[in-house]
Amino acid sequence: MARDRGKQFEDKLKKDWEKSLPSSFILRIPDQVSMYKNTSENICDFMMYNEPKLFLVEVKTVEGNTFSIQTESKEIVGKMTPFRQYYKLLK
Repeated sequence: MARDRGKQFEDKLKKDWEKSLPSSFILRIPDQVSMYKNTSENICDFMMYNEPKLFLVEVKTVEGNTFSIQTESKEIVGKMTPFRQYYKLLK
């Protein structure tokens, strides 16, 4: 069974990160999908650390050549709003 484009992209992102920044850290956070909703409740897909910065990264794949930043960014920023109290997050 072929892996979907999103999983292929995630694998490549992880491999490229580790190759480019060998002394850094990357973790794919497993999706927490409930049986009532088909979406994850996680605030991001990856946690990446390269001293002194921690990156919370949400990755998206799209069909075609356009991406609606207005639609997607509202959902992503909404998930991260509780963490705004931390220094320089979402600024």
